[in-house]
Order: sequence, then structure tokens, then C-alpha cells
Amino acid sequence: MSDTGFALTGAVRARLAAGFYGSGRSAPLYDLGWYRPSGQMYSTAADLARLAAAL
Repeated sequence: MSDTGFALTGAVRARLAAGFYGSGRSAPLYDLGWYRPSGQMYSTAADLARLAAAL
């Protein structure tokens, strides 16, 4: 899982899906900073598929 972690690198940022609000407006990417361990983990769909296959 080379594209999964807590540090948002430029390589991972380039492959993130765009977020949208219910109204259709694009949502900004939130950086939680020091609060990351509580849930700001980044991953790609390919890495999540590898995790699912391993489970």
C-alpha cells in the first residue's frame, strides 16, 4: 500500500477524488494538521482494493 498514509504528498494529492457538497459546489480539501491521527488518512482506490483482498 504505497499510496496510503497520513502525510498528504503531492503524488497522492494529484490522485485524490474531488469532493462536492450536496448543492453541487466543490468542497475544499481540509488539512487537519496535528489532529490527523483521529481520521485524516489518505488512500487511493487501488490501495483500498488491496486491503479488501487481504482481509
